[in-house]
Amino acid sequence: MPQFGKLRFSQKGLARFQKFFSIWVPVNSWQDWREKLESAYSLMVHYCKKIVCVCSLSLLEVDASCIFLRKKIIEEKNYGEEKKSEIEKKISELKINQKTELSIKSDIYQLCLKNIFTKETIPTQKESNELGEIRKFLSLEWKTIQSYHDQCGEQIYRKSVLEAMGATGIIPQNYWEGLENVRIRLFMSEKKAKEIFYAAIKEKLRIGFEKAISDNRNKSQGKQAESSDSGEDPTVVKGAGTSLGITVTNSQGNELINLVDLYSKNSIFIEDESVSNERNQIPIYGQTGRAEIKNSAKSNINYSFPVNLDGLFKKKITEDMYKDYLVECFSVKSQTEKRKLFNNLEKLGPILGLNSGEIQSIHSSVGSVVYRQYLAQALTKGFLEKSEMAFLSNIQATLSMDSGKCAEFIREAKKK
Repeated sequence: MPQFGKLRFSQKGLARFQKFFSIWVPVNSWQDWREKLESAYSLMVHYCKKIVCVCSLSLLEVDASCIFLRKKIIEEKNYGEEKKSEIEKKISELKINQKTELSIKSDIYQLCLKNIFTKETIPTQKESNELGEIRKFLSLEWKTIQSYHDQCGEQIYRKSVLEAMGATGIIPQNYWEGLENVRIRLFMSEKKAKEIFYAAIKEKLRIGFEKAISDNRNKSQGKQAESSDSGEDPTVVKGAGTSLGITVTNSQGNELINLVDLYSKNSIFIEDESVSNERNQIPIYGQTGRAEIKNSAKSNINYSFPVNLDGLFKKKITEDMYKDYLVECFSVKSQTEKRKLFNNLEKLGPILGLNSGEIQSIHSSVGSVVYRQYLAQALTKGFLEKSEMAFLSNIQATLSMDSGKCAEFIREAKKK
């Protein structure tokens, strides 16, 4: 292990040492750089006799080349072929490897880009053309500099998205083309633009869900203070006060529908269409016992949800809100409102961040109550009519309830 002694410098030595550090001050020519670099290198070797020192002149030259290239490119703004050849020659003389060369050029381009974006406005056509000239001058591929454009243009694009959304969060149809033009002028990747858009949507969903929670809470408090009116709904159990004997907190719409509207009107759903073949036996008319096989194609559309509220709220809160919404689907008296609620049911769960297992658990829980309440009412006359059986089948299909469990509910209700 080498022993390090104290370094002692004479006044003359200190002066020369200060001269070494003066090389980091920008100079006017490459020749001055070389002279000071060589002088500093000799000084370092002379005064480091007791120190095991690894000092590479080539590394210092690489650092110097960075400053030299920046000065030549940024200040002079000369992107001609002659100047390009001069730069390439210097890089060759320094024997800089390809990886380091790419790093130096990328750093220079990023600095030029940041200078343009300091105004926090979309680059003008002249500035865009200049960036193109620099990229060509430095022989940089788009994949090398794309992340720089994504980073520098992020704030501008986010501001544009939020302005287009307005208070409702829904971007008008004629605004989409404008947003795409902004993305192109920023030279931003589609992936980054989508990431920014999804983040803005997630924030709007969060605000909308918080409003729905507040609205639900206020409606619940108001419901406790007023008497219930069952009206003339044929599915109301006498004395229960609401449809199917289930408490409903909001009979004039639900704030959660706005979340689905936000999603659908901004075209966020990703549709995956699959086609399946079905074989059906169709009886031949006039020939008893005979049938022909017919093949038919059935189209199925599956939706995926790229952004949701998962992780923003406690799971119990989202599950309870979804459960209240499902109860309201069956309890609301207006058939128009009922259809509207049911039409949004399939999409609401995934938007709230609930997985299929959690959704099915809520469906089973609420569905059991609805099924039993309806059976109790319908069997007061001793039997089930066809329309009533159709309604029960509809409940079962809508909530994907187990057929065996539904049959058991019917048997239990008939015994009472």
